[in-house]
Amino acid sequence: MDTSRPPRGQVGVETLIVFVAMILVAAIAATLLVSTAGLLQNTAQATSQDSKAQISDQLLVVGATGQVDADGEDRAVDRIDLTVTASPGAGEIDLSKASIEFVGPTNHRTLGYADAARPGAFAVESLVDDDANAPVLNDRSDRFSVLIDLDESMALAPGKRATLRIVGPSGSVKTAIVGAPASLRSYDDGDDIEL
Repeated sequence: MDTSRPPRGQVGVETLIVFVAMILVAAIAATLLVSTAGLLQNTAQATSQDSKAQISDQLLVVGATGQVDADGEDRAVDRIDLTVTASPGAGEIDLSKASIEFVGPTNHRTLGYADAARPGAFAVESLVDDDANAPVLNDRSDRFSVLIDLDESMALAPGKRATLRIVGPSGSVKTAIVGAPASLRSYDDGDDIEL
């Protein structure tokens, strides 16, 4: 009897056990890869939708007027009225969830939505809104008036300008620069002027 040769049957069983273990490890790794790929795909789709909304859900400012406050010889613009509509291809834009950053000659404020315009908050009135859904721009024909009351520290003196950044609910930003005329002497209290 030759005892120098190892038993082949036992080596085959050990190899089979190692082979089965490698298959299990590969199956677990494949499952992790597939689940990670699915998670990444969902994240990419959500990011894509957010990016699309930021790009497409833009506001258009189609006009800007102001109201003159005359106190004796001193005159300033103490109310801004922006006429806005949705850009082509935009989805619904809920202006009650928007904010306006006011950067004036002497100060900076962030304004939130309110039912009535007051210093520190803006209001929305519908000009054209067939479905009476203000303050939500949900049709290309909708036109809203965004009203901003300015206190003394924000009022635009003759020749002064302000930058308004309207940040929509999707994160889109529309910048409008408004300025008072160089002279307001020919205007009376309450007169509307183009900015």
